[in-house]
Amino acid sequence: MARKKSKLGKFIAYIVIGIVIIICIAPIIWIVTTSFKHREVAFAVPPALIWTPTVTNYVELLEEGFLKFLFNSVVAAGGGTALSMILGLFAAYSFARFRIGGKNLVFWILTLRMLPAVVLALPLFLVARRIGMVDNCIFLALVYTAFNLPLVIWIMRSFISDLPREMEEAAIIDGCGLYGTIFRIVIPLVSPGIAATAILCFILTWNELTIALVLTRFQGATLPVQTLSFISAKGIIWGKMTAASSIIIVPVLAFSIIVQKHIVRGLTFGAVR
Repeated sequence: MARKKSKLGKFIAYIVIGIVIIICIAPIIWIVTTSFKHREVAFAVPPALIWTPTVTNYVELLEEGFLKFLFNSVVAAGGGTALSMILGLFAAYSFARFRIGGKNLVFWILTLRMLPAVVLALPLFLVARRIGMVDNCIFLALVYTAFNLPLVIWIMRSFISDLPREMEEAAIIDGCGLYGTIFRIVIPLVSPGIAATAILCFILTWNELTIALVLTRFQGATLPVQTLSFISAKGIIWGKMTAASSIIIVPVLAFSIIVQKHIVRGLTFGAVR
């Protein structure tokens, strides 16, 4: 009897998981399939289950210079993620090992991440205009670095705090300096945490719209900003909109697959000692 209940419970759990997966991936499937449809086919009633795929929407995007906006997004999101990880890792090590600023300073740093982006949009625009960096993806990368730093410090501090101090002390006794200990001992051991934190920061900045919309116009515009241009007074150009959305999904999906193993390890790191 208990065995039957166990099998029934697993069966119900699988059904629930399957329904949740379908709900999560259904919008993505709709976006990708619509990007390969002509407008008439995309809005056919009833929906066309069989159609002739077309790459017209993607070709038109490339002809309109969409690769430039892809490059801007890579510079802004990738650069912001890389800088925040480098600076945040050293700051997190300082907080974890040297107790700089007391116990509450890290929490106050984290509260900076709680500020709504719309509150900072105007001050950041005024700063960018003053230094002549409006519509510049490099300035956007620096802004994203500042936004990501509190999150990186908070997460990486917990990973580093879980490492036994004895390992670092042994490395110092063997002749490693401070930086040698960080690069040879600490970073390899917390690499799962670095991967998990990096993908989180990348997703947050890759999809960010509010700050990018205020600080950029055309030359430095990112993919989310450019995608808004397909909404006009005449209506929404769904073909290009879904094609652009499909392109936006690919880098995050690829990055997640590449570091998937490290993400899983990072989520469970420190759970068992």
